[in-house]
Amino acid sequence: MRYGCCGMRGCAFIWGIALLAAMSSAACSASVWEPPPLDHFPAPAPASVPAAPSSLAVCDLPSEAAGVVRDDTSFAAGRRLALPLDRDSLTLGEGRWVVTVAVPAGRLVTLGVAGPADALRGFELVAPKQLKRLRTGALDDDGRLPTFVSFQTRALDHDISVVVDVAHSVQLLRALADPNDFAARETRDLKLGKARPRSLIGLPYPLERRAGYFLQAPTRYQFARVDVVAALRAAFKQTRIRFKRGPIGVGDVSQWNGERPATDMDKPRHISHVGGRDVDIGLPTTDESPATIVRRCEGVLVDKDVLECGPGTVKNVDAVRLAYFLGLLLDGPTPGGRHIDNVERRPGPLAEVETIFTDQAYIDEIRKALPKLRRKRWIHDEAYGALGDEGLLRPSPWHTDHVHIRFMGEPAGVPAQLAFGPIPAGDGHRDGERDDRPRR
Repeated sequence: MRYGCCGMRGCAFIWGIALLAAMSSAACSASVWEPPPLDHFPAPAPASVPAAPSSLAVCDLPSEAAGVVRDDTSFAAGRRLALPLDRDSLTLGEGRWVVTVAVPAGRLVTLGVAGPADALRGFELVAPKQLKRLRTGALDDDGRLPTFVSFQTRALDHDISVVVDVAHSVQLLRALADPNDFAARETRDLKLGKARPRSLIGLPYPLERRAGYFLQAPTRYQFARVDVVAALRAAFKQTRIRFKRGPIGVGDVSQWNGERPATDMDKPRHISHVGGRDVDIGLPTTDESPATIVRRCEGVLVDKDVLECGPGTVKNVDAVRLAYFLGLLLDGPTPGGRHIDNVERRPGPLAEVETIFTDQAYIDEIRKALPKLRRKRWIHDEAYGALGDEGLLRPSPWHTDHVHIRFMGEPAGVPAQLAFGPIPAGDGHRDGERDDRPRR
């Protein structure tokens, strides 16, 4: 009886994973060629495209595999390469690829595929047990490039198998950041070059069931400064533990290169959101419906350019949960979410909040919820006062479907791997020339 991977569907997944894990780093390294600059995507010469080793069957990667999400179950494993730790990127020609990507321990990791906006046909992961819930994409993903998946590694280095199917030449890249780089930078030190800005990195996919959030906007618009990432994740998780309710959606943050979201489409959606320190979140709901970014009041056009919530029309907003979350951002996390009266004994905020923008109707609901939080000792005096006073919470038009949180500090530093602009659809390797058209 023939027990080849393609000849026995029942063991396709087991054999596929075994074959990927069995590839030696030496064999993979021999298949790697030096990539051109990130914003240059020439078509590789036929002779430079490594074929799949003849000893490996070309098998399906089944959709039920841990860490894999896709619609096309006929997606086949193709040519195999490796991205070791001593390299940051790898050029992939048109076709299907399986790339073994090394990821270091104890880091925030962003993996991305960059190329012509319409080049992507598939982007999937086969991850180890520690990252088995890792997925690509977001709720409002539009399938355009660049696309990213981000996560945090634990104590050990890992290899992740990334499956990419593209219609044009693209670049697979990896960016890293220190998840504990919270310390604020002095403006003087930044100007004198004595300090570097804290790094921009993708908001990690919520691996834990208690993570308390989900990714709503396309992943290319969900890049934040590392301390902002830490503050958000801590507050989301503690809110989920406290209330045992569903996760809250995260919308626009910043574009992968630190610019405003949708700048890549020449349609920037904000006048802010530069440098990874502005974050939009959905409004928590009182029922089991997802806390997506959607209007939860009756909108009223004050004039043709200003939309606000009509007085008394707020519906289905869990203001207590929202106020608790905002209080956690202001106070900072405490062990087990305990109330600690002595401010000097608290760890303090991971990132300093500068301003919170939303509609006046939601501000009113947040302030109504504060006394309840205080009675339960779920908020400290500092956050209670800040949310109750004028100044921190600011009414803003067109904020009828979300809360916009702005953090203090410098715009994030963009890693070299992410410092590239968009590439128009169908412009992958036209004449092998660089696209130097100006971008907004």
